[in-house]
Amino acid sequence: LRDLPAGPAIAWADSLAAARTAVETLRAKKLDPTLAGVRECAAEPDALAALGAPCVVTALRPEDPLAVLALAGRLHAQGVPVAISTSAPDRSPRSLRLALSLAVAAGLPGEAALSAATSTPAKMLGLGARVGRVATGFDADLVVTDGAPWEARSRVLLVVSGGEIAFDRATETSR
Repeated sequence: LRDLPAGPAIAWADSLAAARTAVETLRAKKLDPTLAGVRECAAEPDALAALGAPCVVTALRPEDPLAVLALAGRLHAQGVPVAISTSAPDRSPRSLRLALSLAVAAGLPGEAALSAATSTPAKMLGLGARVGRVATGFDADLVVTDGAPWEARSRVLLVVSGGEIAFDRATETSR
């Protein structure tokens, strides 16, 4: 840690004690901590939020306890930037939509869920000035759905990647 330049740093925090230690250590080194893997802190969301570090809630599954599913919403309600990630590559690419759906069902507002998969992780990685949202001058891959992206019934209509149409439901082509 001694030689790292100031900026964002991600630390795995599988307990509240680990989260506290990571935040204190990284801030002492002039780094901006983001806590990942905070599922095990779900029983104490207020204490986690009090640390004031952005959090990445990982690998939400239908069989998770409500406290884990509600963690993203509880942190967001206290002003903590929240990202949601999957356990990729060992999980299906659809697992992000499932994770977002579960977080919304457990209390995370829809717009916050969308940000949790786009602009918030970009900011956490120090890339928020280039990716994470649709804006002039930003790099973007776009997914157009016929409903909210976290809803299981929403269908993907169009995917644009690298400036090219990668999928168009109207023509049922995938390139």
